[in-house]
Amino acid sequence: EISKTQKYTKAVYRSLETAKRWALTVTDALATKLKQNKNAMETISILVDKIGGIILAAPPGVYSEEEIHTIRHKKVFDRLAKGWDHLKKKEYTKTEELLRSIFSDYAEDAEALFLDARLHWLKTESPEEGIKRAEKNLLAAAKGDLPGRGRLHNLIGCALDEIGKLEEAIPAFRKAEELCPEDCIYPANLAEIFWKLGDARQAARYAKKAKSMGDRSEIVEEIFQSTQRGKKSD
Repeated sequence: EISKTQKYTKAVYRSLETAKRWALTVTDALATKLKQNKNAMETISILVDKIGGIILAAPPGVYSEEEIHTIRHKKVFDRLAKGWDHLKKKEYTKTEELLRSIFSDYAEDAEALFLDARLHWLKTESPEEGIKRAEKNLLAAAKGDLPGRGRLHNLIGCALDEIGKLEEAIPAFRKAEELCPEDCIYPANLAEIFWKLGDARQAARYAKKAKSMGDRSEIVEEIFQSTQRGKKSD
């Protein structure tokens, strides 16, 4: 019956996901009681998987690209997290193994494609190669994976920054910000780029925006304080 009405399918799926997340992350008595009820948690997980399958099996256009991506991404999330752990330890072969496993299930996952591009940059020790891989991966990336696509654009911006092509980095960071307006890292990166270019007005604008979104990086604070002092001296 759930699969017959789209809005009910989505509502039940969201409710079950919320209940599961609440039980696993909240520390009040009711959440603890649900988490300790193994049968209930197992039933919720089974229902989430089944309803997710219904959504994925629906004809194109019934559900949004973002909704479809969210379900597919959950299946590879744990492997992706392990891949980043291996990358941080410079365990490149293990990272590649996990990426192959992820791509066998979801080749268009943009966050995995971002990991792939970052791995390629580090292995080749070449920002230019990182740019090429990120641009290639963007062509394959799921349209509904906005955070992952944003990170690929951000990687391009960071690589251009590293090789001194500061003005060329601006559109990449702006595209990342457009895709993920809730992420403070992108206005922070724009603040830094404009600061390097000597454009204090734009740097101050983006530093203020990044701070208002929760950014606590040293460079953003430095830009913010320097430009505030400049205003006072005027």
